[in-house]
Amino acid sequence: MKIKIRLSSYIRSLRASSGYWLARNLKKTFYLYLAAAFTVVALVDTAVFHFSTDMRSEAFDAFVHNPVGQAVCWIT
Repeated sequence: MKIKIRLSSYIRSLRASSGYWLARNLKKTFYLYLAAAFTVVALVDTAVFHFSTDMRSEAFDAFVHNPVGQAVCWIT
């Protein structure tokens, strides 16, 4: 049990120090790199995995079955 506590503490300190290092070195460009990373993930998903197409159709089905207009009419 003590090993788990030490390991989780070490992982937390490692994450904190890496976050500090990123914030110190990247400063304002961090958000540009983050946007670029999300763009790359979206492009790879579109080109290779096609995971978001299933989500898109499921989200459309959810909106059709549960329209927002019913909730608005119920509130007013």
